[in-house]
Amino acid sequence: MGVQPILLIILSVIIIVAATAVGIQMFSNQSFITNKSAIEAEAQSYANQIAQYYKTLPLQGDTEELGDNITADEIGYLLGWATRPESAVEKETETVTIPSATSTSNDNGFYKVIVVGSGTEANVYVLGLGKKEKNKNHPAVRTAIKLSTGEISTIVKSVAKSTTIETLSAAVFDEEGK
Repeated sequence: MGVQPILLIILSVIIIVAATAVGIQMFSNQSFITNKSAIEAEAQSYANQIAQYYKTLPLQGDTEELGDNITADEIGYLLGWATRPESAVEKETETVTIPSATSTSNDNGFYKVIVVGSGTEANVYVLGLGKKEKNKNHPAVRTAIKLSTGEISTIVKSVAKSTTIETLSAAVFDEEGK
């Protein structure tokens, strides 16, 4: 066997390894982008549900709901993130531990609700943190709902791998802008 066939074999191996590495990188990038799009769509869906609910209350003549009692737990129950325990409603005079409804998760990521302010001037934030990783970062989304106008805005960015849904806050998105 001469030098030329050996060089062709080596060249073939190099090409196959390079093509495999490029393919894996492309799949990883696409997976991250898909996860980013999925958490953005889900956060916007949650925001639409919240805005629609609070817009229909005055039409139904129910202005009590827009008082100072807007909480993240109430919104979590509205979104179906947890079931309100019946014992909490039945036993108003007793101290009852109610499970938190402020966060949830699914195959795409983790989500939580934050309420800033009160009444119709409250701003509700739906935060999402994706499960896919790229370059030691995870995709994250902040969807803000102004209850007074029903206006919804969304910011999507990448956050450090060490960020969890508990440490993710609306301020993280304001620090660096979009």
